[in-house]
Amino acid sequence: MLTDFPPPPGFTSYESRPYDEDSVAHYERAGTAEEAALLDATADAEWQEERAY
Repeated sequence: MLTDFPPPPGFTSYESRPYDEDSVAHYERAGTAEEAALLDATADAEWQEERAY
């Protein structure tokens, strides 16, 4: 999973370049395990809503 959100403090994984809020150059980084878990939980909740409908 990749994201363009600013990195959390102490982030040491993949970044396409150093993060700089003022830059116009594209930035992306690997998502953290916590971010992936949140996305999975959201997708799961949406799927459960669809099934219930």
